[in-house]
Amino acid sequence: MTKSQIAKCKQIAEAYGISQQLDILGEECAELIQAISKVRREVPNADDLLADEIADVSIMVTQIISLMDDDDTTKLIKIINTKLDRQLERIKERNI
Repeated sequence: MTKSQIAKCKQIAEAYGISQQLDILGEECAELIQAISKVRREVPNADDLLADEIADVSIMVTQIISLMDDDDTTKLIKIINTKLDRQLERIKERNI
């Protein structure tokens, strides 16, 4: 996301608050799961639906992150790096 988009996400998240935005994130994740299922079943226009739901989930995750304090954000970054490095190591081990 661009800096402008992140700033908009933060503004929206602050207006609604963490509780409401967590509820919406859960709903959007469920909709993303349904879109993935439709892509796997090769439903017409499912790719467009998938892109739309990925956008919704990305926006909501960005909103939640924007509400985190610096310590939690630092923890999140460390966790992300650990998970990415671990997966890259798995790929390396499998010679993918």
